[in-house]
Amino acid sequence: MSVLSINVKKVLVNLGKDHLVDVTPVSKSMGSILVGDLISFTYRPDESKKYDLSQRLAVVVRPVMRDGKSGKLLLTVVKVPLTGSSSPTSVAQLYKDSKAKDSGSYRTYLMPNILGHVYKIDTKERNN
Repeated sequence: MSVLSINVKKVLVNLGKDHLVDVTPVSKSMGSILVGDLISFTYRPDESKKYDLSQRLAVVVRPVMRDGKSGKLLLTVVKVPLTGSSSPTSVAQLYKDSKAKDSGSYRTYLMPNILGHVYKIDTKERNN
């Protein structure tokens, strides 16, 4: 069973990452997901949208924190587009531009609505 969608795998190939070697499942906790991590996850906005299960690829821009009102964990990211050609430089630029919160790619997700694992992509260069 494949854990990543075809679109996410295509972006990883553009980034020079192997989906079998560089992807690791991590728990949905404050200590597992850090600022600057490149992650992939499947998100369901609510129970009424049972079939809207698209996979996201994103860079974490704020630490995972607990919302004071609801008590749920929040994940704040900049989404990496799954179309076109992404490069390590363009992903790094997304992270640098994350201060522009008015962009459509800056999002906060509720951790309880993430289905299954969060997959962390190792962004370190490997010496072959």
